[in-house]
Amino acid sequence: MLDLTRLSKFVKEYVVNYIDIDYSLWLTWCLAPLFITFLLPAVIALLLYLSVFLLYIYKLHWRNIKITLQIGDRWEAARKSVGALWDAHGWIWHGFSILADCMKVIPGTVQTCSNILKEGNLLAISPGGVYEAQFAHNYNLMWKKRLGFAKVALDAKVPVIPMFTENLREAFRTVSLGRRFFLKLYALFKFPLAPIYGGFPVKMTTHLGKPIPFDANLTPEQLQTKASIY
Repeated sequence: MLDLTRLSKFVKEYVVNYIDIDYSLWLTWCLAPLFITFLLPAVIALLLYLSVFLLYIYKLHWRNIKITLQIGDRWEAARKSVGALWDAHGWIWHGFSILADCMKVIPGTVQTCSNILKEGNLLAISPGGVYEAQFAHNYNLMWKKRLGFAKVALDAKVPVIPMFTENLREAFRTVSLGRRFFLKLYALFKFPLAPIYGGFPVKMTTHLGKPIPFDANLTPEQLQTKASIY
């Protein structure tokens, strides 16, 4: 049988003899800002995961579980619920398309985007994409030779409305240490692996520029240049 008194005495002696309390407190004080800095991005990633998780279950399993509950077979409903949880977990590892469907996020093909605009809808496009979000600093554009948004606007014969969010880079940042390494990883896997930190309480203001009207004489390269200087 476990002797709690002896165990408590042992723990106290170990702490006093082998652990420097002052150093531990100092280390905790030093590392706390670093921990807090990376905490919010981790929470956001967790919330995205949970959002996809719940949407998947609601879309494919909730009706079946609800009918089983109405019949009165609670154990069968519990088994189906557990099955739905594991099915959702396994499915998430293969993509987040259900979250994309819910939030109206679509694959960025020229024809798909153009069709949406031709139907009279608004469409937001980030030309730099994940690449620019991870590796741009001081708001420098990293569009490279990406002309997709310009081709979409010209094909759909619609104006381009430039948009910029002030202080976005002050709210969230990526670690600059090892930037070349993460660039190589992104080029290899096309997946955002650079660590993100931040969630700082700064005021973000979104600015909408003057619309660039459709001009059939413009090439995609020219339209890209006009949009980049707004």
